[in-house]
Amino acid sequence: MNVHAMIRSLDVIQSELDRLRADLESGLPADPPIGPNGKPADVFDVLRGLCFLGSFYVASGRRLQPSAASEAARQAGYDPRGTGGFYTGKGCLRSDEDYRVLTQVGIDWFESMYPRYKEQLLKKFPGAPDIDLN
Repeated sequence: MNVHAMIRSLDVIQSELDRLRADLESGLPADPPIGPNGKPADVFDVLRGLCFLGSFYVASGRRLQPSAASEAARQAGYDPRGTGGFYTGKGCLRSDEDYRVLTQVGIDWFESMYPRYKEQLLKKFPGAPDIDLN
């Protein structure tokens, strides 16, 4: 096994450990939270979704250029090429010419989940937006 493959394997393990830690530390009811795709998710996936979509939420016009959207994905722990799920179905994001735009579905999900997970989000992702939704 080469060094790069070993590092990728360790990254996968670390991601799973982070997910499990977030679930254990959540102190929230056992019902799984709803992810940005509208399906049950674990707490870590919700935190990553909030971190990613939060970059759009605080941006002017709630939109980012593709390079900024890719950087937001990386900061949230996503491979930017793997964010297509945010654009499908009743997606949280849509492409609009030279921008990637937060949809009303995305705004609604973000605003419903952010208050509940804000403390954990800012602990896990210190660079995530610290927003007062009141």
